Amino acid sequence: MIYLIEPCKDPTGHSIIYLNSLLKIKGTQHLCKDVDLTVIPGHKKLMIFKYYIALRKQLKAVPKGNVAHLLYADIYYKIPFVCSRLLHRNKTIATMHSFPKGKLKNWLMKNFCKRVERVIVHSEYIQKQMNAIGIHNVSYVDYPSFYDYSQLSPKDELRAKYGIKPDDIVLTALGTIRQDKGLDILLEAFRYCKLSVKNKILLNVAGKTYDTFLQESDIRAVCDKHGIRSHLTIRPLSEEEFMENVCISDYLVMPYRKNMTGNSGPMTEAIVNHIPSIVPEQSNLGAIAKSYNVGICFDQEDAKSLAKTIERVIEEPRSLDFTYAEKLHERCFIKTCKELYLKIMNTTGKEERN
Repeated sequence: MIYLIEPCKDPTGHSIIYLNSLLKIKGTQHLCKDVDLTVIPGHKKLMIFKYYIALRKQLKAVPKGNVAHLLYADIYYKIPFVCSRLLHRNKTIATMHSFPKGKLKNWLMKNFCKRVERVIVHSEYIQKQMNAIGIHNVSYVDYPSFYDYSQLSPKDELRAKYGIKPDDIVLTALGTIRQDKGLDILLEAFRYCKLSVKNKILLNVAGKTYDTFLQESDIRAVCDKHGIRSHLTIRPLSEEEFMENVCISDYLVMPYRKNMTGNSGPMTEAIVNHIPSIVPEQSNLGAIAKSYNVGICFDQEDAKSLAKTIERVIEEPRSLDFTYAEKLHERCFIKTCKELYLKIMNTTGKEERN
């Protein structure tokens, strides 16, 4: 049996979709322990110890002779020697969604990965980064689209529903609005765009804001200042709304900062819908865009470079190749994970770690 371990008792958003997809594999079970993961006001850094306690409870609950799969191991490796005996008690798989920056975090990750049978990452770029610091028990599984777009209305009907004119070029920033996702960089980029380009653009921002970073009034004020028309939906989105906001777009923009090192759900959705992405070149997303010709790159954290890229894609659009989209279907994800599970259950820990 493969026991799927989530840090939260009741996962939401992409976490629950990811979990439910893996539960479609025969022989998997969600291991749910009732643990207190309430954030302590003013002491967010102490949450790591709550996660540690939760992990101990969950690993102890896995019957001997089975496999534990940590679905979000990024939050565990930062504790030195975390649950060392319990990680060895059964075969353990750890999914890492990003690659840390800094020698200390690299050392902590490497130390953690020695204690598990297999590490899963969702990017060939991250796999190579891990290999470069001496982590070799890594498998790369493409992060898929978990959405079914077949029931949505045609694009022109959706755009009409959202009040979008036929000749508007819609640039969309989609998902939680946080500092590391760099929406402020995108807004600043419009300061440097030509007026002739700005007149063609409708900026679509959809997703909830995180903490006090960029409230709706802030976004609207900057758009007005730089002469950009905007369509704002600053709140949690339903699954249907998320899909609609993908499909009304001409480009999805991911102006992520350097500390955002993982994959992007919106970029995956853009690829499967054959919509170009505008992404930072010096990043995991940039590597995907260049390797598979699914996006256009700009210099990371550089608003002027992003402005020039926006001008280029609007004035001189180029054709891209979306054959990579075939690999991003959920069935491919399930098939690959099933094969990995079978391999790990049929090999010894010593063979797998080497």
